[in-house]
Amino acid sequence: MLCLAIHIYEGGRTEPSPSVRVPLAAVAALARLIPAPVAGRLKARGVDVERVADDAAAKLEPGVLMDIVDEGDRVVIAIERMALGRTLQLTSDAQDA
Repeated sequence: MLCLAIHIYEGGRTEPSPSVRVPLAAVAALARLIPAPVAGRLKARGVDVERVADDAAAKLEPGVLMDIVDEGDRVVIAIERMALGRTLQLTSDAQDA
């Protein structure tokens, strides 16, 4: 199953924290559910939520859609293969501790 993956690398870290994976079938619906203030903040950082959803729907092969670097932080938005049974994964430093 293909998913939209968002990996956030803070402060130059090599492991993402957090990392989110959403099945492609749910991406368009979820994009519409993002609150306007959050979408506005993302857009200010160069991430157009609607464009990402459209790009994800159009790209049916795994690969990077966007790779954004801003003041030492990095956000990678990609299409990835996800094992069946894993519909959403969220990890963070707080959960790893």
